Amino acid sequence: TGVQTCALPICYHLTNIIFHLLNTLLVFGFVYHIFDKNKVEIASVTAILFGIHPMHVESVTWISERKDVLYTFFFLGGLMSYAYYRQKQYASKWLIFSFILFGLSCFSKGQAVVFSPLILIIDFFQKRKFDVKMVVEKIPFFLVSLFFGLKAIEAQHSESAINANYEGLDTLFYGSYGILTYIYKMLLPIGLSGAHPYPHNPVFEPMPDYFKVLPFGVIALAALIFWLGRKHNTIWFGALFYLTTIVIVLKFVPVGDAVIAERYTYIPYIGLFMIIGYVFGQILNNDKWNKIALFFLGLITITLTAMTFQRTKVWNNTFSFWEDVSKTYPNYWRSYNCMGQEYLQMASKQKQLGNTEAERNFYKKAIEQLTLSVKKDKWAPPVPYLLRGAIYTDNLQQYDKAVEDYKKVISFPNKNDPSQIDGRHNLGLVYYRLKKYNEALNVLNEAVSMSPNHPKGYYFRGLVWAAANNSDKAIEDYTRAITIDPNFLSAYLNRGVIYTDKTNQPQLGINDFNKILQMNPNHQDAIINTGICLYKLKKHQDAEKMYNKAIQLNPKNGRVFYLKALNFYQAGNKELAYKSGLQAIQFGSQISESLLNQWKP
Repeated sequence: TGVQTCALPICYHLTNIIFHLLNTLLVFGFVYHIFDKNKVEIASVTAILFGIHPMHVESVTWISERKDVLYTFFFLGGLMSYAYYRQKQYASKWLIFSFILFGLSCFSKGQAVVFSPLILIIDFFQKRKFDVKMVVEKIPFFLVSLFFGLKAIEAQHSESAINANYEGLDTLFYGSYGILTYIYKMLLPIGLSGAHPYPHNPVFEPMPDYFKVLPFGVIALAALIFWLGRKHNTIWFGALFYLTTIVIVLKFVPVGDAVIAERYTYIPYIGLFMIIGYVFGQILNNDKWNKIALFFLGLITITLTAMTFQRTKVWNNTFSFWEDVSKTYPNYWRSYNCMGQEYLQMASKQKQLGNTEAERNFYKKAIEQLTLSVKKDKWAPPVPYLLRGAIYTDNLQQYDKAVEDYKKVISFPNKNDPSQIDGRHNLGLVYYRLKKYNEALNVLNEAVSMSPNHPKGYYFRGLVWAAANNSDKAIEDYTRAITIDPNFLSAYLNRGVIYTDKTNQPQLGINDFNKILQMNPNHQDAIINTGICLYKLKKHQDAEKMYNKAIQLNPKNGRVFYLKALNFYQAGNKELAYKSGLQAIQFGSQISESLLNQWKP
């Protein structure tokens, strides 16, 4: 029994396509009910362009963008319900339906908050009388928009998504760039990419000069639209629809490191398509030009369909996607960084399979891509250096190269970047592995002073103190780490080991290992070390129980059989000690002949 779900990629893609088809129908329905004249022509052209435009591939093909097609489904349904509310003599049920669908759209994606001003624009477009009823009925909509808008801003701040590098007056130019570029790519959808980086890094270089004239381009475009809209208010409505729905994703608020994103056009383009549909409608009603208009409409439809079909192939896998980005932006670090991460995951899978040669080949490919990331993009951030350093440290044991990468990370000027702490942690670990304890302590002391509430800094420093045979300092740092993070299993484990092996306080060791077992009852190291503590306390039966539990989890762990042999021998049972010793040898433990003979009954 139980619900059977489809986990194949085709199921997710099919769902997105179904939603996109439904959204296309809703676009037709909404536009049809908004306009009085030429409504079939306008609605048809708008829906066709919405359904086939290449800029919409990202919203439909990308599984993670389910929220885009889902929020649009409810958003358009809410707009249609509001249109019915206007047409059905203000029947309250349609306003309620509109409000419910608007709420569902907000729950799907925060971008839906623009619904409230949009229905006001519809009222003014249809020349509704401004009165108390018009205002009062909008209050619940605007309250919901305010609530979800504040939540979205809070989420962006909590995720540190606001890019402080692009704040200030410059956002005016980035926002203007977005307004004009989205229009340009609607008319000429070339140079598409899954990521569109900012054209410069403001920390190191000035903004390109052409950006500074873009606001004047927006003003000129606004003047043209105003002039054209005096006789054709459909142009006003389409332009306001576009601007209202696109404005919250323009880089007036600099979120992320992309200056534009194609998925953001999914709803806003409806406004621009309405303008095109209106123009086509005017021409189609002219007997002299209607055949030519139909020919061009057919040509545009075929061209855009072919472009969209080709565009979907880019989303086939991680490499096809990022290789396409690298073709459009060959000097953009993220393309190579993400391909490096993919090779890193592939190496991890080969490691699990025990295929050592394939594992090392994938590590080398990951290194190649990460190296391209920092070579191609002179303003690449610390991320690829951190990743490459981790591979050198953990997988290839090329510690000198790892040191170079981590030193590069901590040389970056933004000391508030989290990578500054990670870089020092990792550099300290490399020095620890190289047994350069003074250097490790110096860099970890810096990390702790920069981030005194970060538990890992104390934990890593504890490792160094322990290796330098300073048990008191190690215990002090592990304790600080545990105080900050009471669920820090590794800190409990290492402190417990020091209590057991260094300070001869096995009961304190048991307390730490029990803490671990409360959180993870099958933690093998905690189980084995608890057995060692019980052995030291000469609680032989309890120690044997812990060793047996460890063997149940891993029946071929030779070390545990060796520990069992020690426990049996201390308890005076040579026969079981000898038997456990033989099993330890069978599973790979090295036991001297003299010790084995000592256990022999």
